[in-house]
Amino acid sequence: MSLQREDDRYSFEVLMNSIRDGVVIIDRELRIIEANQNFIDMLGYSGKELATLLARDWYAEMTEQDLRSLFGKLSGINKCFETTYKRKDGRVFDAEVNITGDFFAGEQAYICVFRDITDRKQAEIALQESEEKYRTLLQNLSVGVYRVTPGSEGKFLMVNPAFLDIFGFESEREIQGLNMCDLYYDAAERKKASDQVIENDRYTSLELKLRKKDGTVIWCLDTAQLIKDETGNPLYFDCILEDITARKETEDKYRSLLEEYEKVFNGTQDALFLIEIVDENTFKFMRTNRTHQQKTGISLEEIIGKTPREFLGTEKGRQVENNYRHCIKKGGPTTYEETLDLPGGKCVWQTTLTPVFQEGRPAYIVGSSQDITVKKKYEEKLYYLSLHDPLTGLYNRAFFEEEMHRLEAGRDYPISIIVADLDGLKAVNDNLGHAKGDELLKTCAEILRQSLRQADVLARVGGDEFTVLLPNTDIAVSREITERIRANIREYNESDPELPLHISLGVATADRNNRSLENTYKIADDRMYLDKTARRQPKD
Repeated sequence: MSLQREDDRYSFEVLMNSIRDGVVIIDRELRIIEANQNFIDMLGYSGKELATLLARDWYAEMTEQDLRSLFGKLSGINKCFETTYKRKDGRVFDAEVNITGDFFAGEQAYICVFRDITDRKQAEIALQESEEKYRTLLQNLSVGVYRVTPGSEGKFLMVNPAFLDIFGFESEREIQGLNMCDLYYDAAERKKASDQVIENDRYTSLELKLRKKDGTVIWCLDTAQLIKDETGNPLYFDCILEDITARKETEDKYRSLLEEYEKVFNGTQDALFLIEIVDENTFKFMRTNRTHQQKTGISLEEIIGKTPREFLGTEKGRQVENNYRHCIKKGGPTTYEETLDLPGGKCVWQTTLTPVFQEGRPAYIVGSSQDITVKKKYEEKLYYLSLHDPLTGLYNRAFFEEEMHRLEAGRDYPISIIVADLDGLKAVNDNLGHAKGDELLKTCAEILRQSLRQADVLARVGGDEFTVLLPNTDIAVSREITERIRANIREYNESDPELPLHISLGVATADRNNRSLENTYKIADDRMYLDKTARRQPKD
């Protein structure tokens, strides 16, 4: 079976099963090609049983010769008529059928839309009964019933509530002064309809383009019966009206589906692909759209008929297949992110998988992927900025506090904290400008970074304040680190820089018996200020 046929089958599954009427497509030999569930239910057969029948098996009144004669006259035109049909259990019911001759998969076929009109036929019979029963019935029918005079105007003599609902009227008063022609989209069509009834005594299933009270255009199926007086002169028309707007819209969509499907499939910016589920362990690529081919750098010829493992390799293919299995197990759409290194480049994809079921088993998976590589990089950048100081590249206060709480609940004791304050920053900003102040801050950050170990956490927590978290570090080792910081600063200043560096330091340690890092931080901060004060004292 070709890929196009598989796509058509999927399209029919989605569209045909959304139609409330029964729909069946038969070939010139009267064999069934496709049928929706409503048609299967209407006849009472199972899908497998129906596939073995010919059209003659469910037409109650028409022979095979009649059917061949009827279909033989159809070629691109529509024919609508009423007839009777047989269910599997032998019961006969009335139905209206709309048959269109068309081509399907390159062969002449007939698209038949069935509607069970048992209720409508009962209504027609009821119209011939007594006036009292007639009016009682009219009030409860779901189809519109109205009586009008002949002619191009068509004056209303009676309407039922369903008729008012169809056209958006709240009461019969609203149609007083209106004629039937006022509800026609083209008033001239009213005369044609009236003449047809007078000429033939009736018409059946005439499609009319009408207008509701608010001007909305609707399509209705009208059946009219001419009632004459004793001398044979026309008195009025008794009519039954059904709103078929939804059906017309569905039919229009169906007729344009095959033309538009390819445009949509290849016109979307999402990368689309179709997977055949051979069995629970085997998945094969069937179809990809133009965007998929361009984004991945993989042509349809390269991927068609292959499994994920055959194309992506064992490890990555297994991961992709696991996603497919999860989609099937869930029984509905599932969305996830995946990173794939393909001929078109390494990209991050956001993929949505939707399973398609046939006769209760998963048959296909429809995939839709978006390239979110740029979006992910932007998100990563935003996340980085949320945790880092933009000037020095060090962690910021938010990260420092979060890390302090994390370490406090862990097993990395003893934990030491160093508080460092850059002396003279305000004077540099005021006298030399903020650019020089920023340069001094960057120098300070770099010397602190070089003085620490890989596991130590350095953060800029204020304008001129830095802190260091030292996990698994006792007071002796922490003092060695502070001395290393001081030595690196002296070495830097001895190089005679334009802006000498002066830092006040304080350190404190928390052991397992003193687990409050917040208190430890306060002690280190106090010791930093003591160091700052002592360094300001003139030396003897």
